[in-house]
Amino acid sequence: MIGTIHAILLLSFAALAIGSIIILKKRRPPALSLLLAPVLAALGMVIAYGANEHLCYSGEPRTQWLILGPCLMLVLLLIKEKRTRRALALGVFIAMIGLSCHFTDIVHQPGWTGNPNHDSGAATVNLRRTR
Repeated sequence: MIGTIHAILLLSFAALAIGSIIILKKRRPPALSLLLAPVLAALGMVIAYGANEHLCYSGEPRTQWLILGPCLMLVLLLIKEKRTRRALALGVFIAMIGLSCHFTDIVHQPGWTGNPNHDSGAATVNLRRTR
């Protein structure tokens, strides 16, 4: 159940960012923004990775970065109003870090894994249920 809620939250944040881009006034990005937005999005993804590196085989929260990172870049490029653009970008960035931390917590619980090649205690849990 908790994994389903996590996936719904991840998709909801992405839908919110894309919906905001569609609904709000768009701008034609200046040349500096075309360079700066991808760099800031990549930096956000690196920061989210560094905050959640846990060096185990349970799974890395890459999906949280690979979905929300491009959303962050599009928000920085296309939203016209400066205050709204910054607020949405900050929200997407916080969601990226928060969902990465949440994923890291989920995959360390017995029976959950973000890596199909790693058991994470699922066999032990299933063996106990069988007994």
